[in-house]
Amino acid sequence: MSVKLFEPHFAAPGGFFSFVFQALQSHAGAEGTDAPRPLPKMTEPREHESAWVDVDGCLLLIDMSDHVFLLDLPALRKCDLYFKTNFHRATAAAVLAESGEEALLSKIRPFFSFAGYLADYVKPSFLRDLYDRFRGRSEDVCDVVGVYEHLRREGEPSVFMPQGPELTPNRVHYWARVHTLEALKKEGLTGTLRLTSRYQKELEDGELICPNLSQRAYRRAILRSKMLVINTLPHALLPWKATESLALGRPFIVDIPPLTEFPEPFRLSEGVHYLSMLPPASFSSATEGRVLHDYRVEDFQGGAERVASILRDPEQLGEMEEQVRIFRDRALHPQTIVDYILSEVEALA
Repeated sequence: MSVKLFEPHFAAPGGFFSFVFQALQSHAGAEGTDAPRPLPKMTEPREHESAWVDVDGCLLLIDMSDHVFLLDLPALRKCDLYFKTNFHRATAAAVLAESGEEALLSKIRPFFSFAGYLADYVKPSFLRDLYDRFRGRSEDVCDVVGVYEHLRREGEPSVFMPQGPELTPNRVHYWARVHTLEALKKEGLTGTLRLTSRYQKELEDGELICPNLSQRAYRRAILRSKMLVINTLPHALLPWKATESLALGRPFIVDIPPLTEFPEPFRLSEGVHYLSMLPPASFSSATEGRVLHDYRVEDFQGGAERVASILRDPEQLGEMEEQVRIFRDRALHPQTIVDYILSEVEALA
């Protein structure tokens, strides 16, 4: 078997494709090629993260876009298989229907989003194990999420308040993070709870929005917690930080459950591997991939209460932690990634 990696520098730690490329190198004998990628990188209507792999002449595209509605159509036409992270079948079908290419849907396979530094999280570490033994699970949650603006400081009321402003993606993104944080605090949950500025110093007020954490500080904050908090509104997909939580043996909490597909080896289940604070809602538009649902502030508080009840139930929390360890050992192993990709290639024969 011959596996060739276009743009082999993608295997460097920190990037979208590093964990996948490293798995193909270590467990499938993949080698880099100096040949140019089969098609240029897609940059319009927005930057699109993708990588090409050749398996015995079968061309694969790995699409790591965090937008369910964004497909690289020229690449989809050219490739033999198109592995899409954040795959939502109905949205993809609607996008392809607009171009009259519905048949291309059969090439798409769901994929999974792996953190850029995931290898550092899964490899054994004496110092991390020591920290986990003495400080691990001493707090309830780690809620460290970034925002792009400071609407409260600008005087804008929440979209989740009665007679609030129009629901828009940027408002939902900001206010979901604010209300999640404040609901968890109101419930008396302990831990590292902070909104971060994404390196936009002008947003920082020292109270609600604070500076970013380093990778090491963030990892320690997860280890100190029993669960990691991840905001998914308005995108309703699972960002790569979920794998950081799973790799450290921690279940996680989302505001709404993801709507995207998980391939079988990486399938996660609500109540088993993660908890949701809010009930699910569908995308407001099939081709835009945004959940703009009129939740209420009270819904966030009710979700925090449900989360707290499980955090305070040692038996249920222990069961979730055991399921997370089982998932980690299986799904976050390089061989599992290789087996999934190669099994889909073999199924084409």
